Amino acid sequence: MAELVYVDNSNVFIEGKRVMAVETGAAMNIYDAMNNRILVSCPGNI
Repeated sequence: MAELVYVDNSNVFIEGKRVMAVETGAAMNIYDAMNNRILVSCPGNI
């Protein structure tokens, strides 16, 4: 029997922006990014 997994891409996209905020130094950690609504887009190919 097959198992299906649903992934909400919008949440993955937003969490990726929070991770990028930490990686670029815009936020101290992931909690800082969440609490202060800090989102950073990827500047291009890394």
